Amino acid sequence: MKKIIILGAAYILALGGWAFAYKASVAVIPFENLSKVSEIEWIGSGIAETMTTDLKKVKDLKVIERAQLKKVMEELKIKLLTETDTKNAAEAGKLAGADQVVIGGFQRSGTKLRITARLVDVNSTEVLKSFKVTGDYGNLFELQDQIVAKILESFGIPMEEKIKKEIEKAETKSLKAYEHYIRGRDYYLFFSADNYELALEEFKKALEIDNGYALAWSGMSQVYSTWGYHKQQRGEDYKSMYEQSLKAGKKAVDLDPALGDTHRALAQSQLMLEDFSKAAKEAQKAIDLNPNDAEAWEILAHANPKGDPDWAIEKFNRALELNPKLFSAHNDLGEVYFEQKNYEKAIENFREAIKLIPGSINAHNNLGLAYKNKGDLEKAVREFNAALELDPDSVAVHFNLARTYQEQGAGQEALKEFQKVLELKPDHPQAETIKEIIKLLSSE
Repeated sequence: MKKIIILGAAYILALGGWAFAYKASVAVIPFENLSKVSEIEWIGSGIAETMTTDLKKVKDLKVIERAQLKKVMEELKIKLLTETDTKNAAEAGKLAGADQVVIGGFQRSGTKLRITARLVDVNSTEVLKSFKVTGDYGNLFELQDQIVAKILESFGIPMEEKIKKEIEKAETKSLKAYEHYIRGRDYYLFFSADNYELALEEFKKALEIDNGYALAWSGMSQVYSTWGYHKQQRGEDYKSMYEQSLKAGKKAVDLDPALGDTHRALAQSQLMLEDFSKAAKEAQKAIDLNPNDAEAWEILAHANPKGDPDWAIEKFNRALELNPKLFSAHNDLGEVYFEQKNYEKAIENFREAIKLIPGSINAHNNLGLAYKNKGDLEKAVREFNAALELDPDSVAVHFNLARTYQEQGAGQEALKEFQKVLELKPDHPQAETIKEIIKLLSSE
């Protein structure tokens, strides 16, 4: 969700309050495959994905997104938790911002499937409740619904008829389509180009089986927008990706307008295409359906249809209250503070972004600019060099570093950087000015 914004003579690469009461904050960890049969490994992710989606329909709950939980588990170097590993489950849940975590396992024997689940308190690591359901493998969706109902009961949340219908509504009737969807989601959550391609293949297979599968269309929309963004940052063709994302997002919303995830996917694609007014409307629809959707709040903040920085800051803070590990929200919020010349707050947020993704060129570049404008040129140089270690051919970063060296009075270093800018981009918008500067520095 970012674009290049020119601020004076520098480039900044930008990414895209109140609290709602909720009875509990919960995270669902992928279930352990007790059968040890690799062909059904996906079911563990499927249970976590479906339970997370269903629980998000209950406004009394704050539900941790799978991407957020996966990030925490990677930080803790946890690949897969066993159904009895309450200590590590509690630690992961606590870092992700949950009060309780759901862990469990599944076992298939012939046509029968047994699912066991435990609700664990993240502070005491105590198992608060245990659940077990058994039935036909073909009734996997119903078995998952039973576990969700038991969890809501343990939280003292009544299963209203409307919520009951929403949870029990199967997004697809095909287990095979569901399997492909879950595999696609797992690939997508690796957030890499190779895995985006694999994710798309799986979503397409799901749609070949069930073309009315809204979540598969939504997943496809997310892949196209995220992958397109990565292509855009590398200077590759990306517009077709955004257009495909928009098409898939619209299809998802048409198929299931009552699902917050579909509106969020469409909002994301509209944001990438810089249709800010429509992006804001779709993000708001996602929030109306799920007030605790951090990413929808972030999209709403970034769309900022009225161009009000204070309004945007409020929405970004809401997103970060829900998901403190949302890298892009920290980077976006830092950009808003940068534009307000509040460099201390900008630095604070850019540094948080780097803690979450140390390999972010954009966050290092943005932090460098904030230090530069604050007058801390030594730290600015350090951050620009850190960005160039990650991408030696970034024209924007070379330009920013050149200007910083100029301010330091380091003429020869500035000269090398300006020359590099023109080497990489001879048709630079400020090429003539840069040539004049090079001529002056060469004569010193």
